[in-house]
Amino acid sequence: MRSLSLLVGASALMLAACGDKDASGPQSKADIAAEAAETAEIQPGQYEGSVEFTRFEIPGLPTAAAAQVRSQMEQAMAVKQNYCMSAADAAEGRRGRLSKLANANGNCQLDQYQVNGEAVTGRMICSSSDGSSATMTFNGTIGATSSNMAISTELGSPASPNVKAHIDMRVTSRRTGDCTAGAAN
Repeated sequence: MRSLSLLVGASALMLAACGDKDASGPQSKADIAAEAAETAEIQPGQYEGSVEFTRFEIPGLPTAAAAQVRSQMEQAMAVKQNYCMSAADAAEGRRGRLSKLANANGNCQLDQYQVNGEAVTGRMICSSSDGSSATMTFNGTIGATSSNMAISTELGSPASPNVKAHIDMRVTSRRTGDCTAGAAN
């Protein structure tokens, strides 16, 4: 379950596919920051976001238990989220969030990030104190008023080093208009 918590937390960071640049190995923080500077800035306004699971495989977990975990995750993510992107939040924008992510010294490290127009690809590697790991690759598009990202996650655990779980999802957002009066993030 720690791996699933790690996945959900890291995937949330990504809510925040491809160039002709070499994406085979880790990039420096400076290179990632330079790529982030090419990412389209988001416009302030009301947004709707959604998450859809496209693959859910946890080897060794009984079928009924896997179905229950997937169902719980799908129910938690099924509700379209509506939120207001304030002018202040938009000013920080995707570039600011991605730069912070690229410079993070915590449990997750963005180690690849490429931009070609609105097309974006990248990889984030996360680890936890119990030795669990998650490698997330993402690709899709990020525009000024919408995003559409496919996120593929491979989860590992020291308890089963030769067994990897795979959870893939599509995360989308789109601007639906101006923020309503009194709306909060």
